[in-house]
Amino acid sequence: MANGEQVDRAALNKFDQKLYAPSWLAERQVAVCALCLACKLSSKLQKQLVQDTVITKSDNSPVSVADFAVQALVIHWIKRAFPNDGFIAEEDSTALRKDNSLLQSVTEAVNSVLSIDDSLIPSEVCDLLDLGNRPVASPKDRTWLLDPIDGTKGFLRGEQFCTALALVESGIVRVGALGCPNLPMSPTSSTSTSGSKVGCIFHAAQNAGAVMQEVERGAETFPIHVSDISDPAWATFCESWEPGHSSHELSKQIAKILGVSNDSIRMDSQCKYGILARGEASIYFRFPREGYQENVWDHAAGSIIIGEAGGMVTDGTGQALDFSKGRKLWNRGGIVATNGRLHTAVINVVRHVLQL
Repeated sequence: MANGEQVDRAALNKFDQKLYAPSWLAERQVAVCALCLACKLSSKLQKQLVQDTVITKSDNSPVSVADFAVQALVIHWIKRAFPNDGFIAEEDSTALRKDNSLLQSVTEAVNSVLSIDDSLIPSEVCDLLDLGNRPVASPKDRTWLLDPIDGTKGFLRGEQFCTALALVESGIVRVGALGCPNLPMSPTSSTSTSGSKVGCIFHAAQNAGAVMQEVERGAETFPIHVSDISDPAWATFCESWEPGHSSHELSKQIAKILGVSNDSIRMDSQCKYGILARGEASIYFRFPREGYQENVWDHAAGSIIIGEAGGMVTDGTGQALDFSKGRKLWNRGGIVATNGRLHTAVINVVRHVLQL
């Protein structure tokens, strides 16, 4: 790593094995190790971000050096541990192959958190990025779903973002992890960075529970659970910061019918899944514009973390999310996540309002 700091893999692999299902222990460990590095890299890049490192994709969404660098870094780390696994990830190398300066910046960024013996050359970075181009998570294969910088606009504003990583096998999410460098460990201060240790990783494995830990090597893990609120009047809901990502008006209308009186928590990225999983909010609404199809990497990690923390994630009709159909989710009525106790009531209102 930069400045002589080396990755202490033994320390990063210190987990309380009693918390984890043996069949997914190795995958969970590797995922968390990858996100520890990803968080360190993305935090550094966010601090030194300048606008000329940001480009605009064909859908007008911004992408930065960090998106490319974190994706290459995480795939590199996972691929070394599980060479036969596949990937579905957000970015590819098209822009980098056309811009040598950008490619050089991305390569330098990745190598800044790798040891000299593990450093990459530009062509290897491009090849790693393109491993994420798998069109479908094959039923017979294991596929990692990766969003390197989830919440790019939050990243560019210097606010909340995360790296989201999930392992899918036979169409089922088996492992999920969210690296949230700017999210405080304390539930009472997640919308600011004062008064609490900043930076946390949420992770879960099928039938093994969900935990939270600091973004540190060998950090202690803390089991998390959704809230026990059963009356919507006492609930707090969270939603996207950007109204273009999810309709604030629709969320407000549904919350009013439910009797929710608390102000919403607006936040970029799957960090929202994290704060719901640890009980800070009880409902999460996502209602994108008509015709928009959700990307699998935007919900896979969050969905298993919520489920293992005791909550539920479905589409607006109450149907489970289907991660077996390729790079997109083909569910209807947006995304609804709750603490479980409120789910039926929330879905009933969503279906009524959306006429589903």
